[in-house]
Amino acid sequence: MSSLASVVRYHARGLGALQAFAGTGGPQVNAATLGGRSVDPSAEPYWERFDNLVARFYPALGEADGLTRDAIALSESRLGLKLPGRLVEFYALCGHRDDLLSSYEQLLPPDRLRLEDGVLVFVDENQGVAQWGIRTADGDPAVWRKDFTADPFWEPDHNRLSDFLISFVLWQAVNGGAPAGGVGSADSRIFDAISSWPEFPIEGSHWTDTRFFALNGQLLCLLGKQDVSVLAAARDDAAFAALDASVQLAWDYTWPERDG
Repeated sequence: MSSLASVVRYHARGLGALQAFAGTGGPQVNAATLGGRSVDPSAEPYWERFDNLVARFYPALGEADGLTRDAIALSESRLGLKLPGRLVEFYALCGHRDDLLSSYEQLLPPDRLRLEDGVLVFVDENQGVAQWGIRTADGDPAVWRKDFTADPFWEPDHNRLSDFLISFVLWQAVNGGAPAGGVGSADSRIFDAISSWPEFPIEGSHWTDTRFFALNGQLLCLLGKQDVSVLAAARDDAAFAALDASVQLAWDYTWPERDG
């Protein structure tokens, strides 16, 4: 299976000196609620969209899926900073959901967040070859990525954390997080086969040759243009069977394991 680190490429190079994260301020989450969970009222439309997205490809979010504000505050005290509002809200909505956070790449729980190079690292690549971080405590900051190459440095990944979280949930789904799915390969004709599938818009992303298509409870991630890696996810076995009938691939493997 391809890792996110192996398929993401970037246009921008060189950030210069990164601003230190520690000691900066950040917004507090207000006492509005979405399904009984506290969020910033101005962010409610985003989290309603996020709720709906999760329910398309995963079990729906529930009130027990979130962390308490006290648990998040303990990590803020340990780090000596306030976390960005979107990250606090994310933990409060789904911080207990391993299928979203750690089924493939590892979105760190608050007690494992760390500061490196003045950047708050909040995601580790599954093989330890890259990491993602935030360099400001603004409510919805940009996300940066560092590959552990011979000369590692931070590069742009998404213009906003909120956009990154959408991409991340989709990426986790097609890499084993969703209840059903598969991995295979195709040539460019795959795009004709799914011409009726709406493309899922990924805003503010610096990923290239990575496209998502969604139809009902089915999700496809296509990597490349000619020799195409196909990553598929579905909310249940019936949805995956419908997806399989649409694309008619010889899958390298599928999940959950099937007899025969």
